[in-house]
Amino acid sequence: TAQEASRLAVRAIRSGPPGSLGWSGALETLDSYLRADANRRNPGTTADLIAAALFVLFVEHGCELLLKKGGDRECVSLRPR
Repeated sequence: TAQEASRLAVRAIRSGPPGSLGWSGALETLDSYLRADANRRNPGTTADLIAAALFVLFVEHGCELLLKKGGDRECVSLRPR
């Protein structure tokens, strides 16, 4: 539901600074929830809002993130050079 997606998004925001393990775990939980049920929980408008919010986060904070690649995690710097 939209309420559950909102609850998980708030949890991700409050889970710690971007790039921290708590933040990464909460973001992964939100992502998994939105992708479940054949991606029906992530309609276009929600996807656009999430993409815009992530863009602002990256531009404003230039954070480093742990990204899954295969089964491994890889640190990727998003800071401008």
